Amino acid sequence: MPLPFDADQIQPPSQEGPLAYYPTFSVIDPKHKIQRIKDWISQDSAEAVTNRPVEAPLNSHPDVTNSFDSTLMEMEMERARASIKGTTETFTHLVSATQSTDKNINSNVVLPRANRSPSGRQVRASVSALTDAAQQFEKSALESKVRAAEEQLTAMEKRHGLEITRLSTKISSLESNLATERALCAKTQEQLSTELQRVRSLMDSESAARSEATAARDECDRVLREARDEKERLLRDLKKEKDSVASEKEKTAAAVRLKEEVAAKLSSLEAQHQQVQVLAREEREVVEKLQRQLQEAQRQEQALLERLRVSEDQNRAQELRLEAASEQVSAMRAELALLNAKQTARDEQLFKHVQDVEIHQIQALRAELAACQERLQTQEGHYASLRGVVASIVQVTSPQTLASAFGYNDRYLRMASLGGGSG
Repeated sequence: MPLPFDADQIQPPSQEGPLAYYPTFSVIDPKHKIQRIKDWISQDSAEAVTNRPVEAPLNSHPDVTNSFDSTLMEMEMERARASIKGTTETFTHLVSATQSTDKNINSNVVLPRANRSPSGRQVRASVSALTDAAQQFEKSALESKVRAAEEQLTAMEKRHGLEITRLSTKISSLESNLATERALCAKTQEQLSTELQRVRSLMDSESAARSEATAARDECDRVLREARDEKERLLRDLKKEKDSVASEKEKTAAAVRLKEEVAAKLSSLEAQHQQVQVLAREEREVVEKLQRQLQEAQRQEQALLERLRVSEDQNRAQELRLEAASEQVSAMRAELALLNAKQTARDEQLFKHVQDVEIHQIQALRAELAACQERLQTQEGHYASLRGVVASIVQVTSPQTLASAFGYNDRYLRMASLGGGSG
């Protein structure tokens, strides 16, 4: 029986995803097909490829092969049953017609001994020969079709097995790369959090140092203001004393009578002058001390400014590192989004491919059904012609036909039969 399609010309589409290990022309078990599609929709496609269900492991297709073989065998057995049933009915009609013909011939005609081979046996022999030939032809066609289907199934299993192995290796490498990237992202996030905490602590210490420098600067300014005020007050007092001494000298020169008073005043002024010198010396000491304090405050300010500059440099470096890390994280997020988009596109392509495979299988089954119906109609025509031939044979071997052919009537035929019986 010829196949409804040329196996050498048809190139089956490359299958991917949950139906990769099914042959293109095979009848897929609906349970396996629905389960594989649900797995690919609900889970990651890589996990669905590597973690196959127990019913259909990698490079092992017992259920699919059995389903394909059982489907083909059931179709051929039903076709053979229908053929045998039609042949049996025809043969039954032929046997009944032949028996009735034999009875009529044996009851009405006595043939010579040379022609006593009954025509019904010849008809039965021819019918049985035709039936055996039809069965042998059907059997050889079925065997050739099964062999061709088995060869195609083996070739497709090998090809799809290699493709599945390659895809599984590729998916495993992608999963390992994704796991490595995720671990690197986690490590980078931990480093960024540590750096952020350290930068925050540095910023806190920097703000504390700035507050200390501001407080020291305010203290120095206050001390300088107090020193300037004290110096101005002492200068004003000294000027007043000088003015008073000058006026006293003029008075001593002008009035001799006030000499003793002037001398007393001079002695008092000398004492006051000594006190003023002591105060001036103390003022110089205070000014020197304030200058030393000012220099120390300036040195502290320079040190604080240097620390502030170093802190600012470190802060800028940390900001640069944070910007670089944020750029890396953004690139990783973009790559992850690209991977998600690729995964979504591959799932959509898989769903479309499953629909195309189902449509292709339905078309192949419809074509094979049409071919089977056409062959059945052809066999029915052959059987109708065979029945017509048998009916014509029965009509030719009837007593009326023989009587008209040999010119005998019933009386002569009975006499001939009686004479043949006595002889």
